[in-house]
Amino acid sequence: MTEAMTDVRASSQIDLSVEGVAKRFGGVVASAGISMNVPKGKIVSVIGPNGAGKTSLINMISGFYK
Repeated sequence: MTEAMTDVRASSQIDLSVEGVAKRFGGVVASAGISMNVPKGKIVSVIGPNGAGKTSLINMISGFYK
């Protein structure tokens, strides 16, 4: 975790906190060990190459994947 993420957590100004999220589809790992904090009032994006697990992450956060 970065220093900025630690500072945000300490100030209790987090709208979304995700820690150690992982998803597998059979033997394929879609995402593993993802952690992030989104501060209140901030707009963030998830970027990466095709197949990096961006959509899987959003689907896990939204509850589409259990």
